[in-house]
Amino acid sequence: MVSNINDLQDIINAYPSINNGITLCTGSLGAGYHNNCSAIAEDLAPYVHFAHLRNVIRDANGNFQEVALFHGDVDIPSVMKVLVLEEEKRKKQGRADWQIPLRPDHGNLMLDDIGRKYYPGYSLHGRMKNIAELRGLEKGIRYAMGM
Repeated sequence: MVSNINDLQDIINAYPSINNGITLCTGSLGAGYHNNCSAIAEDLAPYVHFAHLRNVIRDANGNFQEVALFHGDVDIPSVMKVLVLEEEKRKKQGRADWQIPLRPDHGNLMLDDIGRKYYPGYSLHGRMKNIAELRGLEKGIRYAMGM
């Protein structure tokens, strides 16, 4: 239903308001060869209300597979930089909703997640590893940019 920037723009344009926004899902968007997640994030940054960050690799047949956060076809650091810059812009505008909540998804199985029952894609340790990586990336970007 929503697989590219045009679909996302249709949602935003259906009710033109800063309160009408999107969840930026780099896994879903990254599954499509035609999508550049960094460019989509940059174009729609004012309307991103939530970020759902994960990575995928794609093959020539259009198939995709989830992979470790920094080992796929989606440029996660570039997307994070766009989100950090948008948060700073919102702060300067005095917006109460300046923060863009984010979460990783579909963490890799590791440690004692292996062999346990859990909701598929939502293992504890793999997701905690991913959130630590994302927070570290965010802090590194802010530090490098003097924020």
